[in-house]
Amino acid sequence: MTRSIMMVIALIILSLPVTRAQTNDVIPSTRQAIILTRNEQDYLIGEMHRNLSAISSVIGALAQSDSARAAQAAASRGLATYGDQDPNRPKTLSAKLPPAWKPMAMSLRQGFDQLAQGITANEPAQTSLRRVSRLMAICSGCHASFQFSRQP
Repeated sequence: MTRSIMMVIALIILSLPVTRAQTNDVIPSTRQAIILTRNEQDYLIGEMHRNLSAISSVIGALAQSDSARAAQAAASRGLATYGDQDPNRPKTLSAKLPPAWKPMAMSLRQGFDQLAQGITANEPAQTSLRRVSRLMAICSGCHASFQFSRQP
């Protein structure tokens, strides 16, 4: 189990934004720009931080064999907290997100729900960690596909 946890932690680290060393080389991004207001961008970054925090809580709880805490952390990021159900979501945001965004976001939320259900059903920790790995792959795919730009 320790090896699996280390692999998940490595995936988390690899999905974090990378700061390049200071060079004069300009590498053009192939990511799709999403133009947002400060409020919209702050909201989405907050959502990402909450997702990452939930994943960290799940891993920590699984490492301590605390399935109740792991399931609660996973469920906290499921479909019940997605999109229009969130009163803090800026009303202008949905119209600005590209068509490819919603399936990724839905997959992520459904993955959190499936993770919570699996943990509640006492699935082996290895299975739960594979689910966490799939969640991280969705996060990495999204970060590889999109970048936020601030609306002038």
